[in-house]
Amino acid sequence: MVILQRSPTVAPRGGALARALGAIRHSAGTAPVAVGIVGTVLTTAFSWVPSLWFDESATVAATSRSLPELLRMLGTIDSVHGVYYLLMQAWFAIVGYTPFTLRLPSALAIGAAAALLVVLARRLLDRRTALVAGLVFCLLPRTTWMGAEGRSYAVGTLLAVVATLVFVRAVTGRGGSARRRGLWWVLYGAAAAIGAATFLYLGLLIAAHGIVALGARRLGILPRTGRSPVRGWLLAAGAAGALLLPLALLDLREAAQISWIQPLGGHAVRYTLVGPWFLDNVPFAVAGWVLILLGTAALVLRALHGVDPRARLALVIALPWLLVPIGVLVAVTVLAHPVFSPRYVAFSAPAVALLIAAALTVLRRRWIPVLGLALCLGLTLPSYLDQRTVTAKQDSSWAQVAELLTTERAREPAGQRDAVVYGPLRNHPDATMQVVAQAYPAAFRGLVDLKAGATAAERGTLWQGRIPLADAHPRLQGAPVIWLVTSDKRDWRPGVTEQLAQWGYRPATQWHSAGVNVVRYVR
Repeated sequence: MVILQRSPTVAPRGGALARALGAIRHSAGTAPVAVGIVGTVLTTAFSWVPSLWFDESATVAATSRSLPELLRMLGTIDSVHGVYYLLMQAWFAIVGYTPFTLRLPSALAIGAAAALLVVLARRLLDRRTALVAGLVFCLLPRTTWMGAEGRSYAVGTLLAVVATLVFVRAVTGRGGSARRRGLWWVLYGAAAAIGAATFLYLGLLIAAHGIVALGARRLGILPRTGRSPVRGWLLAAGAAGALLLPLALLDLREAAQISWIQPLGGHAVRYTLVGPWFLDNVPFAVAGWVLILLGTAALVLRALHGVDPRARLALVIALPWLLVPIGVLVAVTVLAHPVFSPRYVAFSAPAVALLIAAALTVLRRRWIPVLGLALCLGLTLPSYLDQRTVTAKQDSSWAQVAELLTTERAREPAGQRDAVVYGPLRNHPDATMQVVAQAYPAAFRGLVDLKAGATAAERGTLWQGRIPLADAHPRLQGAPVIWLVTSDKRDWRPGVTEQLAQWGYRPATQWHSAGVNVVRYVR
């Protein structure tokens, strides 16, 4: 990594970093590529350190079966993630599964989203603001989190940027044949369908685009004599909705999956203003919201005074993107049923970055964006470092458990046939600690699962069936060692110890690691 330092002989107008940013800004092709590389490298770095957690284990469980088995499972559970699972299954067929390859597509998606955000912001405003918006997006705590997460949030954010970019091109396109204009709306319909199929809540972004289309003339982003985008949006969104209707109905049938979401309650402010884009980083949230408000005010003033006619378009694109998804989900949560989780609106992070960038570039002083980016970097650093610790994801210590078993089993005679009992998984009554073995298969290879029932593929569910431990004696076949891996919240050690004692086993060694108890039983 090259660190650019300011020469003491240079006049204090932004320094070498400002000149470097200026050089990138003035190159039309360089800025998106450079920002995309920053986003990919930043989110890839140390993404392999944190242990996998429950949500990521669902991705592993779903994609570790055949295509027919996966399609059968999606008919009963997790259909909302179906497109992402299909993409990840194809990815693993090419590169194989490891925790690193699980998370790498998310980092690549963040890099692509950052690059396309620069392209989008350049079309909405100017090159300097576009460059700053892309870099701010890379530094948001939610961005660095979802870029190292083996779930669909990063891919969904990329598709949100793609859909918005195509929408802006369809709305603002001047001239050209009717066929060419229609092609942009066809592309928009495809982007809307793919985006909402990948993450259903992206449909709220399409609704936000509809608000913009309906008010295009009144909002002043089209001339009074310009062609209204309403018909194009209605046809494109309607076609996407018709294609997605069966999936939406299936998702509705599986709505019990989000029964874990709680009412907003006393933590509503933190949950809605800090969590979505700043996670638990309150200082960044305070600074971020101040800049969002300043950026919004700056765009309003520029639009009203005619300083920059593009400011009006930027404003009416960014604000609905930011406010409509979270507003709808919070309203439904308050008035009907809890459906809001902060990570469900992660795809609005580019709009946050765009408004912050508008605040940092409102004045034509080169040092202000540099100082603003340095502030964002300093504020995000604690979150970034915390996200790259072993137990960063829901205090999961699965990697440590896998390392423990690898070390201890390496001391045993080669070829020794041990057995294992997987106890319950903390906070998830339908799964067992067998998910650790799926996440880190090398550490558990060769162990006989005493309680294994019907496979998850046979059941058409995410998780394998279980049989009573008392019925598992025929599977022992003289195993010299039995391992118990269980939650410390629903502690199975007393019951398992009692049952194994009847078969001549006693606990020899015990370990504890962040929510998990591991016991080694010997004859």
